[in-house]
Amino acid sequence: MKKISLVLCISFGLVISGLSQNPVRMSEKQGAQNNWYVMMQDPDADFYETQRAFYRFRDASGFKMTRGIYKIFKRWEYFNQFRANAQGIMPSPSFELDQYQDYCLSHPADDSRGSWSEVGPLTYPVNETAPQPTGMGRINAIAFQRTNPDIIYAGAPSGGIWKTVNGGAHWDYHSGNLPTIGVSALVVDPNSSPVIYAGTGDRDANDAFGTGIYKSFDGGVKWVGINNGIQDNTIVGMMIMNPFNSNMLLAATSTGIYKTIDGGAYWERKKTDACPFKDIKYKPGNPSVVYATACGKFFLSTDTGNAWNEIILPVTGTRLVIGVSQSQPNTVYVCQTEGVFKGLLRSTQSGLNFTVQSTAPLITGYACLGGDLDQQSNYDLCMTVDPNDANLVFVGAINVWKSVNAGVNWSIAGHWNPQGNPPCENVAAVHADHHTMEWSSANGKLYLGNDGGVYYTSNKGVTWNEISNGLGIAQIYRTGQSATLPSLSINGFQDNGTGVMNNGAYSTVIGGDGMDCFIDYSDTSFRWGSYCEGDIYRKASKRQQYEIAAALKFNGVTDQGGWVTPYVQHVRIPSTVFMGRKNVWRSINTKVDSVKEIVWRKISALDTLKAITAIEQSRANPGILYAVRTDTLIRSDNVNAETPS
Repeated sequence: MKKISLVLCISFGLVISGLSQNPVRMSEKQGAQNNWYVMMQDPDADFYETQRAFYRFRDASGFKMTRGIYKIFKRWEYFNQFRANAQGIMPSPSFELDQYQDYCLSHPADDSRGSWSEVGPLTYPVNETAPQPTGMGRINAIAFQRTNPDIIYAGAPSGGIWKTVNGGAHWDYHSGNLPTIGVSALVVDPNSSPVIYAGTGDRDANDAFGTGIYKSFDGGVKWVGINNGIQDNTIVGMMIMNPFNSNMLLAATSTGIYKTIDGGAYWERKKTDACPFKDIKYKPGNPSVVYATACGKFFLSTDTGNAWNEIILPVTGTRLVIGVSQSQPNTVYVCQTEGVFKGLLRSTQSGLNFTVQSTAPLITGYACLGGDLDQQSNYDLCMTVDPNDANLVFVGAINVWKSVNAGVNWSIAGHWNPQGNPPCENVAAVHADHHTMEWSSANGKLYLGNDGGVYYTSNKGVTWNEISNGLGIAQIYRTGQSATLPSLSINGFQDNGTGVMNNGAYSTVIGGDGMDCFIDYSDTSFRWGSYCEGDIYRKASKRQQYEIAAALKFNGVTDQGGWVTPYVQHVRIPSTVFMGRKNVWRSINTKVDSVKEIVWRKISALDTLKAITAIEQSRANPGILYAVRTDTLIRSDNVNAETPS
């Protein structure tokens, strides 16, 4: 395309009257003007200001576009770029709740809502990417019924609430009538096990909006909102229940710390901050003392959460998690990070002061020996202490690490791909990216929630058992349905690779994040999948493996792809594929046996400032191809020509 005609400027945002209601811009909040990480957690922040803040940070710090922190932002950017209006305002989270409630009122009969059935994945997929673990989806919260070790609840950021009654052999959906599918906090009343509290929204990646706190009186069959006193659109990161008074709860949320003394009938906000509160813990045996964190800051209350004081730490950072000791109640740990591991700190005076136990190795990274800076602990971070041993500390980030001497020294206790990292080849394989660690008082096991599902260890992290079968919680980026076989599809999953569903059976065929994908309409043995930033894979009819077919500086490609790089098969010529990166690319020989022989040619002359987010060819006139770049729609009328225009 020497010349591309601009046919339309569009806003992907939801421009709906009454949604913004004069939001307070994050740029107006004290101390957070240029903190992209804080801004992207604020539903009132300007989308475009947040974008600019991140790229200023990247340029000023010399930050490279690799994994880790970059992935945290790009996921958020992709999720929200289609939702922000022209002014950068995102729709209020309460809009979805209002629409849900209005729909239920206008469609009281179930049969008027259409006939739908879940096709999965509901069973654990066959893993063709081994030894790298595959999984079912991300878990943010785990809770237990105290008297029965086989009854466990799990909360997913895009999959709601799930319950198992057989120790994880199988899970059932228990969100009932909840109007949101994002859950980050769960509490089961130990004195009345049918009573459960759920905190909504996605604490770690903002993949789901928050609508506050819900309560079930029947074990999760039905839920009622209990948000009297809680600010609208609140993400609940964590909740704790007073062990001596089950009507008293504290909630760490995106809008502050809330307290109830009447089982949620009314909540009172006790503490606010420019940052969301994400972690909160009672001092074991003494609920008068409470610890909480927000953006790397540590807060202490000595009156059951009514008044709070910040305790200045010897190491600063941007994300902090807490570990408390049942066997030594005065001992409390914090793991301080700033994208990378900054330090493990310990207090033996109930949080009044802290000493640095260690600052190395870098236990929040990918490397099995902790030597890399490629980390993302603002997204994945959790911590716990063995109830019977105050010196045994676990930290979960990308991998699981363990210290047996109060955080002074560390050894890896679970790795995302140990067989691919020889120094750790004898370490247990555990899915990457950990979000919650909880001990079951009923059986003494440590349970772990990560981007793959639920695991547990009964031997202090020597081995881990995966118990995610039945969890329908996968976060799907894109789906490709076969044009000729109804039971065949290919799907891109967040952090669980690209999966093929064939006659109800799932198999993981490409690892990492699964993005755009399709099945060849002329020959179903040709299948395409992709990873973020435009690494595109193809499986040919005579080959079992998915092989790289397009990537930056591979097969002639010189453009970087977007977070989700779109590509489509020609509607009439199956050997031709169009790909949208910073420019439009075309290959006319994608059916060759070897992917190394595929030739890509750039057929547009766009600037390289923005990536293409969608691409589509006209079936009525195959000479017409559309491509979308954030706020513009472009078109070629002769895309099959040698030199399109």
